[in-house]
Amino acid sequence: MRGESQPTVFLGLAQYSHYSDVLRGHLIRALAPHYRLVVLTPLIDRAIAERDGYLEHPNVSYEKLDLAHPKLWVISDKYLRVPLTRDLDHLTYMRYFYERPHWWPRKLLMRARILFPKKLFSVDRLTRWEVRLARPSSAFLGLVRRSRPALLLTATPGFTPFEAELIVFAKRLGIPTAAVNINYDNLTSNGKLLRRTDYLAVWNEPMAQEARELHGFSDRELAVVGPLRFDHYFLDRDSQELLSREAFLRSKGLDPSRKTVVFAGPTPANYPPRLEFLRELLRLRREGAIRGSPNILVRLHPNDPHALYREFAGEAGLAIERAGRQTRSDAAGGQKIEMGEKDFLNLTATLQYADVVLNFASTVIMEACIFDRPVLNIAFPPYRRIVYEYEYNRGLVRTGGVKIASSPGELALMVNRYLANPALDRAERAHLLDTYLPFRDGKSYLRVARFIERIVRPLE
Repeated sequence: MRGESQPTVFLGLAQYSHYSDVLRGHLIRALAPHYRLVVLTPLIDRAIAERDGYLEHPNVSYEKLDLAHPKLWVISDKYLRVPLTRDLDHLTYMRYFYERPHWWPRKLLMRARILFPKKLFSVDRLTRWEVRLARPSSAFLGLVRRSRPALLLTATPGFTPFEAELIVFAKRLGIPTAAVNINYDNLTSNGKLLRRTDYLAVWNEPMAQEARELHGFSDRELAVVGPLRFDHYFLDRDSQELLSREAFLRSKGLDPSRKTVVFAGPTPANYPPRLEFLRELLRLRREGAIRGSPNILVRLHPNDPHALYREFAGEAGLAIERAGRQTRSDAAGGQKIEMGEKDFLNLTATLQYADVVLNFASTVIMEACIFDRPVLNIAFPPYRRIVYEYEYNRGLVRTGGVKIASSPGELALMVNRYLANPALDRAERAHLLDTYLPFRDGKSYLRVARFIERIVRPLE
């Protein structure tokens, strides 16, 4: 079917990581021939889409939307959902979340939450309040009248204000909703911010179980599809543009005759002492605690300012790089990095040619295992070790596919073991993949497309 006979899907994307996964990946190309796609973002209009090389297709249009109710989402998230919702208080993650330092009014509200009936500030009840309060903007209503969407598709179920607003508008207008690009930790770490979509696509069965038990999704509403953002790993391996190991390391100014340790930089807020860690890593190499003087390749987190690392300029055997295209200055808050095809290839080569991968509690655990690369998690200073008790990390650690280093000395010892014998823990890494990445074929985008088809076609 083509033209006016094709159903319209609104595709709501809030930030650059979503643009990378959905607009730069295969999903939008798979959907475009079969649906009229209206891409809704806070940043991209037709001119910017053309300038930055987003997909051009007769069925795809780009609409920039501003938040209509910015204060509502601040009040709801900051003063109601996070401090007062008790739905997820039984989680280890939430127990330690309450113990963190917080702004004193939020801390006071957290303590006062036990004074209210639990159902009063439940996640679903707050969403119903938002639906009553948030009148759809004239811009959104105009798009609905012109396009008559059969589905609103968002990356996450309302974890950002932009997505929350779109989902709430759709609920108010009776438009079905689905989320397809959540991260592996979101259903626990961001659970209080969830605006329950009608349908949800997840990576694996452990996430599906969380969706059922924590958020009440039924099997009919769920689909296990794999992570969109990992598709490129399996497709890049056959690319003629993937550099050889020697060419890749030389392009970074590194020595191909040496082994390579990759440090995947953590989210700054999650691991503040990242500079101290890099200094310690370099000290361990310089003093011979890490043997063989391996290359160190640091891949900064997209939220981390590159300027923070200027003290390391000129350090031999060290390369520090951004993940992709920088869209705003380092001084700007939030996400500012977007990945395109060349950046995906660079990431594939980074992991394929790594000898050991270091990270702090991130999806890099799974990504390193895709390439059967030994992966170590940083668990020092001691106060940061607690993250490995959180629900979304605990299962990964229990597979044995990722090891935890609790001190610099332990880190050096484990790095040396893996450099000497990269096959160590190979069976455990395979077990981790079987549990958390059941699909390793580069076709998650096709499963998402079939998921959308299942939702939309019966509604025509």
